[in-house]
Amino acid sequence: MGDVVRVDASRWNAMTDSMRAILVDLLLHGPRPRAELARRLSLSPASLTKLTRPLIDRGLLVERGRQLQPETGRPSQPLEILPDWQHVVGVKINPEDLYAVRTDLRAVVRGEHDGRLAGHDVATVVEAIACAVEQLDPAGEVGTVGVSLAANIRPGDSVVRASHYLGWSQVPLARLLAQRTGRSIVLSNDVRALTAAQHWFGAGRQSRCFGVLTVGKGIGCGLVVNDAVVAGYDGHAGLVSHVPVHEGGPICRRGHRGCASAYLTSGSIARSLAASFDSKWSSFAEALDAARAGSPPALQVFHEACFALGVLTAEIANVIGPDRIVLSGEGIGMYDIAPDAVREGIDARIHWGASPFDLDVEPFAFSEWARGAAAVAIQSLLRPVGVRTITNEIPEDS
Repeated sequence: MGDVVRVDASRWNAMTDSMRAILVDLLLHGPRPRAELARRLSLSPASLTKLTRPLIDRGLLVERGRQLQPETGRPSQPLEILPDWQHVVGVKINPEDLYAVRTDLRAVVRGEHDGRLAGHDVATVVEAIACAVEQLDPAGEVGTVGVSLAANIRPGDSVVRASHYLGWSQVPLARLLAQRTGRSIVLSNDVRALTAAQHWFGAGRQSRCFGVLTVGKGIGCGLVVNDAVVAGYDGHAGLVSHVPVHEGGPICRRGHRGCASAYLTSGSIARSLAASFDSKWSSFAEALDAARAGSPPALQVFHEACFALGVLTAEIANVIGPDRIVLSGEGIGMYDIAPDAVREGIDARIHWGASPFDLDVEPFAFSEWARGAAAVAIQSLLRPVGVRTITNEIPEDS
């Protein structure tokens, strides 16, 4: 076990909510003239000056060269956030490995690390995460670490209530990591973390209402409504994996006939090929290669899967009325096999009164999921509603 690094987080502690609101606006929308910033945040010019002066003195904000305001023709010095003032680390835990990134305050990746997990016991995973943090932050400059995994985690909680892939139940992961690393820890479900990154720094940056749908070993759904990530009161929002697709379809492992999970997960696709066509392809990757090579059985299975993907997309659109839906996940390569089938699935289920929306297909690497965890860490520094960090000040016996 390495030495614990105690990181001073006092640079954030003295900031008021109004200061944080200023930082969020500049972080998400870029440099702004003082008059425009004051108007957007309903602050008087005097109040804005009072609030920003200490941020400028600390080096978090900087005044750029004078510009003429188009509305008044008067000169103004836009304020801009300096993203390297603070870095964070984001870690994504998978069943076999983990991915970690170090980013600035705009979630721009400054360093990457990946490693294998030697096992799923809690101590092994905690040590692997701590080693990744130390690799990316050997000097102990990073005070906050975001960690995401496929698990049930209540909004703002410090405990992994359940993780099917790791076999965990009621694991106080944030406390254990805070004690091991000396950093503040914020936990998140991995799909919600990816959604947070898309909301603040990605495809959904200009959207107040959008969805993220991921496919791979499982099916994930992240939702943003009224400019906020939806978690549900107990962390269970976005459970779409067993939405019915076709009543005569295959049976999923939960015993549902024709649900999305029976068509869309990488395991179900491999099983469908093996069972229905007595094929030689035993994995999703092999099935995908076969479809790309023009194999009729593989093309049929992926056509059905893409139709199911379209159905799920339409159901999300029907419920939240988004202007954009992002499709991703390690299995999203299927989209290129049968994009017309995705459209067929959407057309089959979309409500006739639904508004049009953009469809973004983003084949993110796992480092992007780690960037999602970093985005949650950034949000925790700015303390939006529902985010809580676990600091390194927690007693050993708490």
